[in-house]
Amino acid sequence: MENNNRNDFTWESYYSVSNERKYDLIHRVRRLDPATGDETLEEIKTEWESLRSESDDPALDEKFQAELSRYETRKGRVVDAVEGKRALIEEANKIKDSEEFQKTADAFKELQAKWRELGFAGKELNDKLWEEFSSINDYFFERRNQFYEEQSAKREEAKDVKEKLILEAEKLKDSTEWRQTSTRMRELMDAWKEAGFASREVENKLWERFNDARQTFYRAQEEHFAGIREAEKVAREAKEKLIEETESLKDSMDFETVRARFDEIMEEWKAIGHSGRRHEEKLWARFREGRDEFYERLSSSRNQTREERRQSAFDRIDDVNHAIESLESMNEKIEAKVSQLESRPSQTEETVTELEETRGYLEENNKKLDDLYDELKKLNDDIDRI
Repeated sequence: MENNNRNDFTWESYYSVSNERKYDLIHRVRRLDPATGDETLEEIKTEWESLRSESDDPALDEKFQAELSRYETRKGRVVDAVEGKRALIEEANKIKDSEEFQKTADAFKELQAKWRELGFAGKELNDKLWEEFSSINDYFFERRNQFYEEQSAKREEAKDVKEKLILEAEKLKDSTEWRQTSTRMRELMDAWKEAGFASREVENKLWERFNDARQTFYRAQEEHFAGIREAEKVAREAKEKLIEETESLKDSMDFETVRARFDEIMEEWKAIGHSGRRHEEKLWARFREGRDEFYERLSSSRNQTREERRQSAFDRIDDVNHAIESLESMNEKIEAKVSQLESRPSQTEETVTELEETRGYLEENNKKLDDLYDELKKLNDDIDRI
């Protein structure tokens, strides 16, 4: 039978219950969340004070005070962790839209390392703060991944474009259509630049193939025009010898012999070919000067018959036709030279100046051709009248 007599109460039983409750309070302090436990802690302190008595165990009070001290230490750490993590969230927000992906990725990794070092931020806030910080990280790295995927697609597209350009350049590298091929090679180079970067793994190899094809063509083109320049030099030297001979004969009184020789010299002059745009006109002027002086003397030495006048006109027609042929031949070479200058990879000031000068020669030659065609028409009309 249960004894309910109040007289059975003893201080020993009260002391036992009190100590058990104090142990409970100590454990409650130990389990408190430092981020939200201040109000509960005050209640625990109040209850602890209510349990005090003369027979208190000093060791329990020491444990309680030690636990309170640990709580304050934990609270300080949590406060620091909360403040630190909020600061990291703010910093992450500032850089999340950066386009400097590599640099910013390294910065995020540093923020993550600092986050781990800050430790626990309390039961109530720790997970929420992490979700906010993690979502910012995810936002940036998803942007970075998307950017890299787009760049990868662009590099693959650039690779495909450049491989097609290489194939066309390799087909053209042995072409002797200097002007048309030079123009197309420049267009291919422009297209290459517009295609973009094709990744470190393949870019250099692609460029080597493309540039090798281009340089094969340009070397052949340069050799071709070097050959032309050499031929022009040989032609110039040959024409200078004919000029010297013409000048030595222009004052001769042996008209028929010299006239026959002048006809031969004219044929030789035509057969020699072009001597270069810088020399052809001056050489022709010197050559004509000696011939004209001789024929003026020949004309004044006798009265010309009708047939002789016709022959003189025909001779002049020959001269005009030769001049036309020479200028037209010269124009072809000038146009080829213009194409060569335009195709040079690097347009230096010297190249631009030479290009303008060459175009000027072409314009002057066309004017002279127009004058010669007018003279040719007049000569033909004169022959009809003789």
